[in-house]
Amino acid sequence: MSITSLMWGDGFSQNWQQVGDGISCSDGEWVWDMTLNSDSSLLLISGAIATEGNCDSMKATLSWDGSNFTELATNINSIVSSLVFEFQSDYFASGFLVDQEVSGVNDNFFNFSNGGEWDTVPHSINGSLTDYRVKNDIVYLSGALEDCGNTPCGLVCTFDGTSVSPYYTETPIDSYALDLEFYHDTLFVAGAYNSAETSQALNGYSKLCKIVDGHLDKVGDGFTLGGMGTSTQVFQDRLYIGGWLQRFNESGFHSIQYYENGHVQILAEEPDDLIYAMKIYNGGLYVAGDFHNIGNMPCEHVARWDGQTWTCLCNDPFYFLEDELCDGQCIKDIEIWNDTLYVAGFFNRIGNTEAK
Repeated sequence: MSITSLMWGDGFSQNWQQVGDGISCSDGEWVWDMTLNSDSSLLLISGAIATEGNCDSMKATLSWDGSNFTELATNINSIVSSLVFEFQSDYFASGFLVDQEVSGVNDNFFNFSNGGEWDTVPHSINGSLTDYRVKNDIVYLSGALEDCGNTPCGLVCTFDGTSVSPYYTETPIDSYALDLEFYHDTLFVAGAYNSAETSQALNGYSKLCKIVDGHLDKVGDGFTLGGMGTSTQVFQDRLYIGGWLQRFNESGFHSIQYYENGHVQILAEEPDDLIYAMKIYNGGLYVAGDFHNIGNMPCEHVARWDGQTWTCLCNDPFYFLEDELCDGQCIKDIEIWNDTLYVAGFFNRIGNTEAK
């Protein structure tokens, strides 16, 4: 419901600040995703945004230049976009942003900015997008996909700037992916999915897998059917896995684990609830989510891991709607830009500070 920033310092000396005039002017608006443009001059923002009232008029996809919000493109039919990014000097966004009757296509969920207006990438994607990675000038896209380039696909498709192709074609059960990451040249996919083959799903092919030769493969001994994988980051040559996941044949769920040398390991101390977003910056792994403690240390929602110890970055609770404490994926994303940590999601107050 809001986007706000945290200027960090030592201990709890951080100062929460609302970004500009804020985004949300109603209880139904929120931010889903933040990315940086190619030269890091803009923060790109997408979400369920249709503000007209007290905030400047804005919809679905925005940029923030440090002073002002600006719509990335006009001609928006919808008010919801789950992903926006820049590639080859063009902006691309997920969402039903172009009128179907005008576009004349059914699979208009992947769009590009054409002369300041949104237009649909022809024969592209039927489904919603959640994350992207660029490798060797190819974009890898994850989400809840039905078909890619008029071909059935599963969790991931690729985009070369012109056309879309499936990368993983099998359709999992409960099939949506939330995050992608390359680790040692292998693509890892986190989400809320299970293998379409029951025997595989029951044996750990769930929630976090790698894709090898077009097929799902377990990570370590795999994960159980419950929980969800939300975010992955490579830090200190380990693949860190955020979410709420239970390793196969073990008891208990964990908010963060790491994969190294073929095995998944847990930390001695970890946040006590779901981690939804992670970002690496200046020798630290920054995490955000629904947690309230790390080990015996009270900590609200935002923390930093240096590979050995945790530093809490927030002791103020987040609130949403009618002063309800945030839980259930209240924080959707974090991004670090110009030495400032931005936190976005579905909230309207942090401690006593308004965060529209």
